[in-house]
Amino acid sequence: MIKNNSLGKNFIGALFVFLFLMTPVFADSSGALISTSLINQDPDPAVAGGIVELRISVENIGGGSAENLILELTPEYPFEMVPGENPIQEVGILSAYQTDNNAKIIKYKVRVDKDALAGTYELKLWEYEEGEKEILRTQRILNIDISTKENAEIIYIDKVEIVPGKQTDLTFTINNVGSAPLRDLIFSWENELDVILPVGSDNTK
Repeated sequence: MIKNNSLGKNFIGALFVFLFLMTPVFADSSGALISTSLINQDPDPAVAGGIVELRISVENIGGGSAENLILELTPEYPFEMVPGENPIQEVGILSAYQTDNNAKIIKYKVRVDKDALAGTYELKLWEYEEGEKEILRTQRILNIDISTKENAEIIYIDKVEIVPGKQTDLTFTINNVGSAPLRDLIFSWENELDVILPVGSDNTK
């Protein structure tokens, strides 16, 4: 008898943990069940100092329609709204079971602080019906990936004088002065009137 009670408690505890871990959705009295998710970000990852566009899918997986639905983005460091962008957007009406390809897409543009370090940052998004913000609202967390800016700089050329008509080797030293890795870097050089010309190849490496 004691063993059966123990198993029952373990089952109830496991069920509670499962329910706790489920992604919450916004439900209203009409039977609507709103699900919001980040589809993608452009660019991905976002670049420190740049602008990133977020595309958010809003679905109604419930059996009742939703009216006057509002999304409100509340950016905190390292994000800020791009001037002219409205953090509050009207989703409007969502019919029952309006999902997948019929979901509504909401777009936001935010700027990333130029001094932000590479990593994943949270953006807060609120869902509520118009006029009921203080009564019933749901918070979403959007995870945005950020990379730091790449920046290459030529810091040294090993020759300061070249003898006209004589073939001379030139060595350029390039340094990464940014805080992100440089990949697939293409280097080329040019000079006025093409008085210095490459031998045996072009000027691109």
